Amino acid sequence: MKSTYSIFSSLLTAVMICYCTFSFGQEGGKYAKVLTKADAEYEEGNYVKANKFLNKFKTKIVKKYGAKNEYLPLYYIRRAKFNLAEGLLLDFENSNQQAIGASAAIYGEASD
Repeated sequence: MKSTYSIFSSLLTAVMICYCTFSFGQEGGKYAKVLTKADAEYEEGNYVKANKFLNKFKTKIVKKYGAKNEYLPLYYIRRAKFNLAEGLLLDFENSNQQAIGASAAIYGEASD
């Protein structure tokens, strides 16, 4: 039986990925290309390249939108996913906590 935290974490991850994937507007299209490349490398098992593209995505969005923006939770969720695939469990947990913290900072604690 899964723990409540594990179920909550999985559900939050899925919701954040869905929300951020559909929130990219026209301007976010160029950033979506970088994420698509990261996802493609991840699917092929090239986790080092996937992290390279993911870090490129973060650099671009932080430069464009600042340190607190709506795309950071998406970055942290993907980083957690990639860390889990690499077997870096502590980094997985840290990335999930950062995603939750970034989301709370942007949308508030009681956001739906």
